[in-house]
Amino acid sequence: MGLLLKYLKKLSVDELKAVASLWRINDFASYIHNDTDFNRKKQEQINEIIRRMREEDRIKSVVSALSDREQHILGTFALNNWVISRSELALWDITEDELGTSPSAQQTGKQQKGLLGLLLIVKSRRYKDVGAVAYAVPEELRDGITAALSSETNAEVHCDIHIISEPHRIMDDIIVFLSHANAGIPLTPSLRKIRKRCAEKIMRELSEQSQRYLLFIRRICEMLEIVRQNTQNRKILLKTTDKAEKFMRKSREERMLEILHAFSRTYDSVKRTVLDELRKLKPDVWYDRILFERNVRSAVFRKRRKEWFYFNKSSVRKVIQHLVLLGLADIGTLTDIIDNSNEKEETASADLSFDVFRLKSAFFGFYERAKGYEKTLIVQPNFEIIAFPETSDEVMFLLTRFASLKKADRVATFVITKESVMRAVESGMSADEILSVLREHARNDIPQNIIFTIRSWCDLLGKTVLKRCIFIRTEPEIMEILKKWLNIAEVADGCGLCDEDAFHELIRTRDVFVIEVDDDATAAAVESVMKESGVNVRKHANLFLIERSDVSECVSALRRRGMLLIMERKCRCKEDKTSAADFS
Repeated sequence: MGLLLKYLKKLSVDELKAVASLWRINDFASYIHNDTDFNRKKQEQINEIIRRMREEDRIKSVVSALSDREQHILGTFALNNWVISRSELALWDITEDELGTSPSAQQTGKQQKGLLGLLLIVKSRRYKDVGAVAYAVPEELRDGITAALSSETNAEVHCDIHIISEPHRIMDDIIVFLSHANAGIPLTPSLRKIRKRCAEKIMRELSEQSQRYLLFIRRICEMLEIVRQNTQNRKILLKTTDKAEKFMRKSREERMLEILHAFSRTYDSVKRTVLDELRKLKPDVWYDRILFERNVRSAVFRKRRKEWFYFNKSSVRKVIQHLVLLGLADIGTLTDIIDNSNEKEETASADLSFDVFRLKSAFFGFYERAKGYEKTLIVQPNFEIIAFPETSDEVMFLLTRFASLKKADRVATFVITKESVMRAVESGMSADEILSVLREHARNDIPQNIIFTIRSWCDLLGKTVLKRCIFIRTEPEIMEILKKWLNIAEVADGCGLCDEDAFHELIRTRDVFVIEVDDDATAAAVESVMKESGVNVRKHANLFLIERSDVSECVSALRRRGMLLIMERKCRCKEDKTSAADFS
């Protein structure tokens, strides 16, 4: 008996009508209230409700009407085998109140609402009527929910667009930066920042005169390894490298391709998914950014990646902004949401304020070349892997995890052996992860014998697991409280074992540097000094939290103002859902 059928049988007629109403099943029949007909009619109506609830279009309609938070919770259940114990909800930052109120709660006067009210989630026991309390998605709805969460929408826009993107002459700006770096750009010794006078001189020649854009150009040059820090006459300078001359000898298209590759090399798996989804679009067609973000989120969900839990919409904006800078895309806003010319100017000046975007035809050519440019391996049927000279250090490191280095020359040769694969599995890699590395970076298709053999070797590993646990010894009362949040196996009175990751997830700590001030006047003076020096500091009452990288700069700034610290104290403070960096 399915969870949904089992749960609906417990409901009264009025509660069944409420469920049918929430699912827009409006033709719910009335019952004949006599002993002979009632049970049969009720069972027929329950079967009809379940049949209508399982319709894919109806499930999609109900799921799309949920809030972003409710869809996030539903997806969390989907990626956790559809069941989460009550004690495990806190590990996923979910509270029971967020799940809503189930239909049976109407007996207490509460109106059903949320995921429990819609019966997208039901409350049950782990093992039939015994075991720990858990929340589960009914089996009858799981396929429909998966289809709803992984469905794509048409993001094409057919209306008037106000174009706000004016791509910077990024290639010309890089040449300007290299011309200064050729003679040496002076840096401040302690902060490694371009000195103010020199920075202003360079910015006057750039297409955008801002410190942020100058830093962006510098990072591109450092990613391409065409500039590096150098010491000359006890001065720290940014100077060009030997690669700068080779870079300048290339055609403009080749240089642009190299910049695009430098961007994509730093992308995480979500941003790479954004590129894959952009590749599915049509050139010179405007697309709604919000709808496209939903498509990317669906694509990440289909890949069953944990990044879905903390999907950040800024990843989409960042990738599109990179394409705009390279002249491969345009961004704009819908004209019907702009009231006057002043708002147009404000929208055009905003860095990430855009509603729609379109890709230029050049992007698709660039994308294909950049994608091929990244693939630097050849996997041969004899279990050898050829790594070409342009293979990155990151890929070489991944290869050493599951393959042995056979020959190290200009072209490196690795060999996959049973021992090397077993070593990788023991260190935590799975067969899917090994094959994923090969598919992502190999120029050719992975031979079938390689795929079959790696999977068979990984299956040889036994099911016995040696894991690290936390041993807890405390008072029985405290132990009972901890059991509500952790899965603890008691080994004696007041003694128990729990999973190490779960324990650290519940009780998290972090090293921070703190300046403690005794009075408000001194606190105001310290805050003023921090703002003038540009140090990233968070204030809470008379405590100032400082990142490790900013400690020396903070101390120097205070000493220049005659404020000497009695001691520099390193503290460890408890971190809850909001990290120490979120103090305001």
